Amino acid sequence: MTTIKAQIQPAPARRNIWHQAAGLGILALAFLWSQWPTIRDLADIWLRSDEYSSGLLVPFLALYLLWTRRDKFAGVPFRPTWAGLAVLLFAELVRHAGVYFMYSSAERLGLVLGLAGLVLFLAGWRIFRLALPVLLFCLLMIPLPRRLETQITLPLQSGATASAVFCLELLGYNAIREGNVIQIDDTMVAVAEACNGLRMIMAFFVISAVVVVLVRRSGWEKLILFLSALPIALLCNTIRLSITAIAFTYLQGEDWEKIFHDFGGYAMMPLALALIVLELWILDKMTVSPEPLDGPVDGGILVPRGRS
Repeated sequence: MTTIKAQIQPAPARRNIWHQAAGLGILALAFLWSQWPTIRDLADIWLRSDEYSSGLLVPFLALYLLWTRRDKFAGVPFRPTWAGLAVLLFAELVRHAGVYFMYSSAERLGLVLGLAGLVLFLAGWRIFRLALPVLLFCLLMIPLPRRLETQITLPLQSGATASAVFCLELLGYNAIREGNVIQIDDTMVAVAEACNGLRMIMAFFVISAVVVVLVRRSGWEKLILFLSALPIALLCNTIRLSITAIAFTYLQGEDWEKIFHDFGGYAMMPLALALIVLELWILDKMTVSPEPLDGPVDGGILVPRGRS
């Protein structure tokens, strides 16, 4: 009789698991349905805008980062908390405020806040803390606010032109700057608004963030790695503009212009990764792990060897 009872007991437990899974699936589908207009708007921006095309990779990279951290999630129980529901409600408030005041950045921010609230509500605090780096990474799929983008675009374009002229002069070329146009001998190269470097900045922040989540380093080292995306992007954009300006002194035609414009940025990706690897190597050389002291104990005090 005892054996039969032991065999029958797991059945309700299995039913409860399926019920919980069904409930989680319904909530996830409801969240996806409510956020679908925002998701579709983001997808349109990723496909249409060169500056934010890297955002298209963020959801897939986020899933990959979660998969790499699967060992940390193993064995952690799901403990839903009502605090997550409060975060979900706040996210909906932010999203609807963005819709009402026609402030799209707030609407998109509500998507990431809602995703964080959903994880907290369904899984609890422990899993939320483990997933927090990936949730913060998802913020990189949101375009900059339009006002901020407008304020930084022109300075970036001007700075890219000036840095390219400086680089060309270091290489021995007689380069003259006229506004956002570079003149090398009889060749005029215009630095368009699309060449201001914003696309590289956004893309390299995504790359740096992936490296930060994957590597095992201290907090200050990870912060340096993430913030270094800005100078690396500006440096790579200067190199790209300089190479393009030199090439245009030998090559003519719209086809070559399109090739350098469209594929020049992709060619800088390996250079950016190499610079990040170099940065990791430098950080390794700058930091030294303390060696443990091993020696006799005198009155509860550890005495290094060679001393009495």
